[in-house]
Amino acid sequence: MSVNHRRLLGATLLLASSSPLLGHVPHDVVHTMRVSPSFADDGVVLASVQLTDHWLVARSDDGARTWTVLGPRLARASIREFAYSPAFGSDGVVFAAAADGIHRSADGGFTWARVALAPTHAVVCSETFAVDGTALAGTDGALLRSTDGGLTWAPVETPTPPPFASLARLPGGGVLAGGKTLLRTDDLGDTWSPLGALPRPPAGVAVSPSFATDATVAVALGRAGPPGLMLSTDGGATFTPWVAGLDDPTVVEVEAAPGGRFFAIGDDAACYRADAPFGTWSLHADGFEPLSPQSDWHYATLEVSPAFAADETVFVGGFEGLYRSEDAGESFAQSDLYTARVCRRMSFSPDFANDGRVFCGSYGVHSLYSGSLSVSPTYAVDRTLFYGYYGAWRSTNSGRSWVELFGGPAITRGSRMSPDFAFDGTVILNRSSAGTFLSTDGGDAWIGLLGLPPVNTHALRFSPDFAHDRTLFSAPFQHGVRKSVDGGLSWLDVSGPMAGLDARAFEVSPAFASDRTLMAGTIGHGVYESNDAGQSWTKLAGVPADGVVESLAFSPEFATDGTVFVATLGDGVFRSTDGGDTWTPQNVGLPLDAKRVIRVSPDFANDQTVYVTSHAWIHRSHDAGVTWSPLPGWIRIDDRHPSVVHSGTWATAWNALDFGGEVKRSTEPGAVERYDFSGDGITWFARKGPSAGSAVVFVDGVAVALVFLQAPTEEHRIPVFSKSFPTVGWHRIEVMVAGRGGGAVASDGFAVTF
Repeated sequence: MSVNHRRLLGATLLLASSSPLLGHVPHDVVHTMRVSPSFADDGVVLASVQLTDHWLVARSDDGARTWTVLGPRLARASIREFAYSPAFGSDGVVFAAAADGIHRSADGGFTWARVALAPTHAVVCSETFAVDGTALAGTDGALLRSTDGGLTWAPVETPTPPPFASLARLPGGGVLAGGKTLLRTDDLGDTWSPLGALPRPPAGVAVSPSFATDATVAVALGRAGPPGLMLSTDGGATFTPWVAGLDDPTVVEVEAAPGGRFFAIGDDAACYRADAPFGTWSLHADGFEPLSPQSDWHYATLEVSPAFAADETVFVGGFEGLYRSEDAGESFAQSDLYTARVCRRMSFSPDFANDGRVFCGSYGVHSLYSGSLSVSPTYAVDRTLFYGYYGAWRSTNSGRSWVELFGGPAITRGSRMSPDFAFDGTVILNRSSAGTFLSTDGGDAWIGLLGLPPVNTHALRFSPDFAHDRTLFSAPFQHGVRKSVDGGLSWLDVSGPMAGLDARAFEVSPAFASDRTLMAGTIGHGVYESNDAGQSWTKLAGVPADGVVESLAFSPEFATDGTVFVATLGDGVFRSTDGGDTWTPQNVGLPLDAKRVIRVSPDFANDQTVYVTSHAWIHRSHDAGVTWSPLPGWIRIDDRHPSVVHSGTWATAWNALDFGGEVKRSTEPGAVERYDFSGDGITWFARKGPSAGSAVVFVDGVAVALVFLQAPTEEHRIPVFSKSFPTVGWHRIEVMVAGRGGGAVASDGFAVTF
């Protein structure tokens, strides 16, 4: 099915750009990841990721090709390590060592319970965990042990004091604990033997798979500097620096692979490999993005497949994303955790009952992320949209073209247009540390607002009666709620009990002029309501108080139906029909992933329609949230997206008429652009023109078309190839420059239907 045959209810916004970006913004920041011990059979990977706003848990069931972002509550703390039961394939038990304690899952990582409170660095299960239920955990204060499958924990005596920053299981039984002295136990933690002394507690310990014969152990010494990496070939009794070929002294992790190979990563060095103990390290960086100036710590986690002898798979994760190699580190490709199907912003057309338009800000073009999105209250007449992330933009033709209002590097976090925009031209937007700005001429000129903290502000809201009461609200990050009654010129702190909290989910009742009602959803402190325009607040019961409230939405008929919805990152969707006094979960048909935005149809009284977005896509309800179903649709994948891979020589050619303001262009015969996708249809877009060449299109490794791109005049955003499939599934499309006629192939990305 081609793109033109599918009605798009959620549209990715396409923006022009005049300069390249350093890395994709924001990054799929990966703190740690680990693969299942039965990876060859189940393809399970768990990752702790920071997707712009929160630390979340992501799970893949296909070897890191696609991800479910789960968002359980434990993800509000940094996760330092995952540890699987050796029988994970049957018992589903996995632990997370986090800054707020130890968390346990018995269903493969989908749901979690905290089982210990001590800030924890590492966890390891015994080789016979399925029988004895023994696991060990390293903390700053003690070495902990559980003998009941991880449900309860108690300290064990050790010959040397904590901290214990890393743990490693020995083949055939036994565990190593990494402190300033390496410790070993062979009786499940009852007794410990001190081994070699180390300069400091190691960030990682790697045990050779052939430890029984070679007695080899490597330790990474972390970010404190040289020697960075040390090796023992006597079971850990003595260690020698192993740094030949290492250019980065901050080795943050080391892993051992079958056959005597070792891999290591540093803060700035992607992946080192040594082919034998004490061999010279060589750097392998093919396929990694350029390092971003946004961080000083770039690489954080390294993992070697348990089936490495057969699949040669290595993973590296960090600030710039998660990378996978299937050739023992010779080359890497990015695994995109924050997929183009994520919908982070959503707005209805005010005339939704007639035009059915929903606008969705996605991930995959321009700066690859939507930080703000607002639609004119008189969209049917003026076709005006505001959009922002890496800069701020305005469109007056339904998003077909855009004018840049602000450039980077300040990030646009929130924007909102006055209810009387057609008359007063008032727009407010936040640019993170640069502050909050106001325009009264439709976005041409801006003034900085005083009295608001210069921090991220996602929630900017106008009173529905702004023309008369001149009231606005702002919810700055960790600064509660601010209120202005003079059109934004001055601000009052009306936080009350929310002082110091992040009230990013903030909404004003549509009947505010009469009911004076506000609601604010917080991170970790539940939902608050005010019935006097912010003078006082009441905490509402019924929504998990320690969860993350991401979005609130009033029914347009709130004054009569009392209906309001809440979307959370880890606990699903809740609905109240009595103005917030009581709440019920509304999750039938919804996946377990993290919810982002919930929006109620402007014609809710008649259509009972509600939309909720997540990291996976968009779900819709036609019965006021009682049941949900996913939308069919399509997504645009720009040729700059991390999942689009280029081989051969390709250059960027900029033009505002192209998707995302640019194309990838090559004249080299045999140069290939490749994209792996899950869907039931694919369309390739390209630029055509008098000097264009031709390309061979391969689908799933088979040449299916020779596409000629010549045209009398230059044409942009042209769908030049489409193919449909009977069902949704995984496929690969490759575009190879044919070289016939010597012209250029200018690719403008893809669209996938599903």
